[in-house]
Amino acid sequence: GRPTLPDGFKASYHVPMVSAEVGRERMPEFLSQVSRRMLIFGQDRPLGAVIQGLEMLHREGWVIVAEPLANVPMDFTVSLEEILSSGHEMVKPDVVVTMGGAWIAKKAKKFLQGVAHLCVSPVAPHPDMFGSRHGVWPFTPQVIVPLLAAYNLAPADMKWYRSYYNSRVKRRVKKGMTDLWVHQQLAEQDWSHWDIHWGNSMSVRYGSLMYSWRHYDEATHYSNRGVSGIDGSTSTAVGSAWISERPTLLVTGELSALYDVNGLLHRGVPPNFKMLIINNSGGQIFRVIDGPKMTQDWPKYFEHEHQWTFEHAAKHVGITYLAVTALEDLDEAIERLRTDPSALVVEVFTDPEASESAWRRRHE
Repeated sequence: GRPTLPDGFKASYHVPMVSAEVGRERMPEFLSQVSRRMLIFGQDRPLGAVIQGLEMLHREGWVIVAEPLANVPMDFTVSLEEILSSGHEMVKPDVVVTMGGAWIAKKAKKFLQGVAHLCVSPVAPHPDMFGSRHGVWPFTPQVIVPLLAAYNLAPADMKWYRSYYNSRVKRRVKKGMTDLWVHQQLAEQDWSHWDIHWGNSMSVRYGSLMYSWRHYDEATHYSNRGVSGIDGSTSTAVGSAWISERPTLLVTGELSALYDVNGLLHRGVPPNFKMLIINNSGGQIFRVIDGPKMTQDWPKYFEHEHQWTFEHAAKHVGITYLAVTALEDLDEAIERLRTDPSALVVEVFTDPEASESAWRRRHE
């Protein structure tokens, strides 16, 4: 059946309508009477009014959790996953409001188990991701965020609130031919007015990590989150480049790039499309997530070690190809990604063991 709406809310079948006269007395008690409030904003492309509303909630003591795929300014958000991964002992919120699409964080989802949860989404499914969903509001963030900012809620616990923002992770990356260093150098560039596509599965995790402190003017982050596996990343990015006509960068792994090479078989890949492939010789994701390394012969069945490159594939589809095997060539290659007038593939070859170590030690 239809989700139960809070008192004072009305909705038509086609266009949700919300009364502007919603006061504190009409709010559910599990939200209105608590002092530790968290809002998690998932993958989206929010309008300016939503961003302004989120910033207002932040000023009023809400902890705003977002990843770069949320496409909101990172200066007033926290990466809950990175805070927890760095070993900080955090106090749970009293309530979590979720809106937007998928988000990556797994430790964060486990941490928030049992917390009262309000799911805001105009369409199903409405996931009970913490096992404690108290309500569903079937509206868009454009409707709900300004209203939440206007509510007269109980005073925020500012000590709890500051503990999250004071725990935001500052990282120092050791120089070397590692995936982490490549992403560090990539993030140091100005990607304003670019569309950045993050491939599944490790690339999007690096993107979430390295861009959690950075905001580029009019840049948009995309990824096929919610889709299992590596399929479709290249096809999506190329199609987006055709339609948007904006400078478009796909950051992906070599297995994903090779798997979806047919996404480049068009009448001509658009010149605004650039592709950065990080080749760590096979399935870095299975070195760092829980589980695979506990399996006998895990490299054989998970990592898929290989010696393939993208050079012949790029030649096959007629795209300029550049290989980077030494640190001293990395900066020039990244600059070519930003400035080359034609479609370009840059493949950077990294050390898999060093990359695994750098990822695990990223908070030291």
